[in-house]
Amino acid sequence: MLIAQTQEAGSDIFGFGEFIRAKKRSYWNTNVTTKERWQEQYKDVTFDIDTHVNVRRWCSRRDRHECRCWLYG
Repeated sequence: MLIAQTQEAGSDIFGFGEFIRAKKRSYWNTNVTTKERWQEQYKDVTFDIDTHVNVRRWCSRRDRHECRCWLYG
């Protein structure tokens, strides 16, 4: 939903265009070429986002005095 809102505004706040320009240079040079074209193309891009989460530490509020997790310092 957030990505769709940014697409409506034509504002790539996540930097997908910069990623494509930096990592997929030949695609950028062939299909996009300019930042202005990316802003227009961004509105119609379909995203398939796959996330992976690795929880390294976990502690409950009850254990916060015994646990040195990043959340409680």
